[in-house]
Amino acid sequence: MTTRSIDKFISRLKKFSQIAGTIVTLVGAMVLLGWMFDITTLKSVFPGLVSMKPNTSLGFIFSGLSLLFLNFKKSNPITQRIAQASAVIVGLIGLLTFYQYISGQGLGIDQLLFKEPPGTVGTYAPGRMAATTALNFLLIGLALLFLFNPKGYKTAQSLTVIAGLIGLLNLMGYLYGVKTLYGVATHTQMALHTALAFVIIGFGILCSRPEAGFMRLVISDTVGAIMLRRLLPIAILAPFLFGWLRIIGQKENLYGMEFGTALVAIANITIFVTLIWYNAKKLHAADLERKKIEEENRNFFTLSLDMLCIAGFDGYFKKLNPSWEKTLGFTVKELCAKPFVDFVHRDDRERTIAEAGKLATGRETISFENRYLCKDGSYKWILWNSVPSMEGRLIYANARDITERKRVEEEIKKLNEDLRKQASQLEAANKELEAFSYSVSHDLRAPLRSIDGFSLALLEDYGDKLDQEGKGNLGRVRAGCKRMSQLIDDMLNLSRLTRAEMRPEKVNLTALAQEIISELKNAEPGRKVEVSISDNLFAHCDLRLISAVLENLLNNAWKYTSKHTKAKIEIGSLNQNGKPVFYVKDDGAGFDMRYADKLFGAFQRLHRMDEFEGNGVGLATVKRVIHRHGGKVWAEAEPEKGATFYFTL
Repeated sequence: MTTRSIDKFISRLKKFSQIAGTIVTLVGAMVLLGWMFDITTLKSVFPGLVSMKPNTSLGFIFSGLSLLFLNFKKSNPITQRIAQASAVIVGLIGLLTFYQYISGQGLGIDQLLFKEPPGTVGTYAPGRMAATTALNFLLIGLALLFLFNPKGYKTAQSLTVIAGLIGLLNLMGYLYGVKTLYGVATHTQMALHTALAFVIIGFGILCSRPEAGFMRLVISDTVGAIMLRRLLPIAILAPFLFGWLRIIGQKENLYGMEFGTALVAIANITIFVTLIWYNAKKLHAADLERKKIEEENRNFFTLSLDMLCIAGFDGYFKKLNPSWEKTLGFTVKELCAKPFVDFVHRDDRERTIAEAGKLATGRETISFENRYLCKDGSYKWILWNSVPSMEGRLIYANARDITERKRVEEEIKKLNEDLRKQASQLEAANKELEAFSYSVSHDLRAPLRSIDGFSLALLEDYGDKLDQEGKGNLGRVRAGCKRMSQLIDDMLNLSRLTRAEMRPEKVNLTALAQEIISELKNAEPGRKVEVSISDNLFAHCDLRLISAVLENLLNNAWKYTSKHTKAKIEIGSLNQNGKPVFYVKDDGAGFDMRYADKLFGAFQRLHRMDEFEGNGVGLATVKRVIHRHGGKVWAEAEPEKGATFYFTL
């Protein structure tokens, strides 16, 4: 039986216990009605038989109520007190009546409810129940009281079995027609429905706590329990039934005593041989299945690459699979000969002992790591997952060699440490760069302004004394100052863009491109440039940074198409593996793809200054911004056929 089927079986037994309590309560109530309205059938079942006494019916009512409240699903202190009080009443009814038989004294309790005339069939004293009935009520009352304490379940079941056997013996007396089994002349006889009610209440009490006492054997999944469940009902019913049929046949003169005895013997032999054969067949199949499962478990234990073990709470290994020998080098015998903590690295022993202590309290171990000694003197890191068995005082564990993983982790840790050092150095370099930028922006501008200012003063004050060559040289000095100033501005802008904090948001690239193109057209209204901008170009990015990207790309497109009478610029997007790729395309000067690797470097130019002005910082800015967005940028071009710049975010 599986755990689920066992739980279901227990639930059914407890349900039967409730039904038994209900039946016995109803039997007692019906008999009281029989006494109230003088209905013979309710009092004695058949005419001429002894009646169930009023005190007996009262005992069954309280027995049934006690059993019902014991099995109440929503038990509370009130229902428990009712159940206990009912059990005490049942025991007192039996005890006081039994005392009357032993002492020969009348306590006046027999006719408290109803008066019974003297000389009633099978009655020793009017209204008094049988001595066996009184004894059974005493046993049943005590059994019900013992059910309130888990330690008393076994005692309760033992008392119940005795009471049930007494009831069954009296019931057999009625079925077999043997009067001495249900009463003697000097005592009151046990009524037929009294005997039946005792059998029912007995089964009900046994089924109320099937998970405890000797009833545990009935519900377990062992071979013995299976045999018990199959054989016990037949062992009780078959002899009972065959004996009854034998007596009926003899009474009807169908055969003599000898033939009847032989017939019963043959019937019992046939039934039990058939039943034993059937059970042997079932148990044989179960045994084969068990051996198959054991073989599979043995193969799993033996062939597993993981290190499997069973250890005791005493600190010794009990069973190890071959993986232990392969991993540590020690034989299984050597590993089991000493406490397992002796193989643990001394720095890990205290933790290991503490973890073993937790297992001994019933807690599981998940992902515990320690180092185990190998036969060559080295140590290996072992990862443990363990589950304790409190009943067997054993630990079932799965262990795995993680030495290589630990080595890799150490390397990664060292690498991370190196990266942290490099990051620290990079941060220091960035601070130096910021200081340099500050120096450039402030310290270099002053000399430039002086050079430019004095050059202008020379032209203004001494221009009439200089020839054309001198004026031209001063003009070139001033132009160089201007270009140097622009280089400083571009370098500072590049530095600020790469250090600025990003604030991603949904940006309309279509509207942004339209705005930039509009400014370019306003600056050079005479140029004929056809511009195509795709609709609904949206991206999640930093608005300020992406503006710098589009400004540089569109400015380049505008600049490198300036030599053509008619020009075309296109802004759009493509779908690449489900992600958008944005592009800016022109039909201008283009470039040779052999030099594309220099394209995005700072201060790198693929055209001469006298062809197209610029400092070579724009595309370097584009690359850094795109990289900050986790994307990439590349270009495709051909001389005098234009260029296309692609980027992703």
